Amino acid sequence: MTARGPKHSFFGISFEIRNDKKVELSTKDQLGEAIASFPMELDKAVSSPSARQLFMVDEKCEPLKNKQKEIIRFITAKLLFLMNIGQQRIN
Repeated sequence: MTARGPKHSFFGISFEIRNDKKVELSTKDQLGEAIASFPMELDKAVSSPSARQLFMVDEKCEPLKNKQKEIIRFITAKLLFLMNIGQQRIN
């Protein structure tokens, strides 16, 4: 756990204790880190997480190398963890 006065970081969640005695939670740093560590160029924008082209597979592309597979699996696990944190905060 990292403590910096009213700001703390724990398991990828940033906590900030505000003057009005409310706590602000954020996972933006973890999301930014996951995007920055992605091994391929992210050059297309999509309007929705269910955009059609996200589910289309290019059968002609070459398979990922082992290091790329490891990185993508790690990023996927991190995003699933962050998604679970967000779900718990909403419920």
